[in-house]
Amino acid sequence: METFGERLKQLRKKMNGKGVTQDEMGKEIGIHPRHLGKYEAMGVMPNADALVKIAQYFNVSLDFLFFGKGDPMEEIKDRELLGKMKDLDKLDEEDRKVVGSLIDAYLKKKQFDEMMSK
Repeated sequence: METFGERLKQLRKKMNGKGVTQDEMGKEIGIHPRHLGKYEAMGVMPNADALVKIAQYFNVSLDFLFFGKGDPMEEIKDRELLGKMKDLDKLDEEDRKVVGSLIDAYLKKKQFDEMMSK
């Protein structure tokens, strides 16, 4: 089963038909290249804010990034949720961290529940 890190690396290597480096991607989306390397190679999961930046950069759904489901070029269909995610930029840094932590916790719980049901 392909991991988040493997999907991220695959998307990055295929970007624009020629690929982009971690440095190029990091500068464009505001994530340190060292963090991108940890996401790809070490199984480290990004926070919610970083996940949204990555999904928007590649124009893929969060569902695809996490689970590899669906067409990777498919847009996020839940417009209400997408709008809420975009509104996060209007919050101050501390509030964004709180929202990100809540999302992280929920997603980890969901992933744990799915693993336990198998």
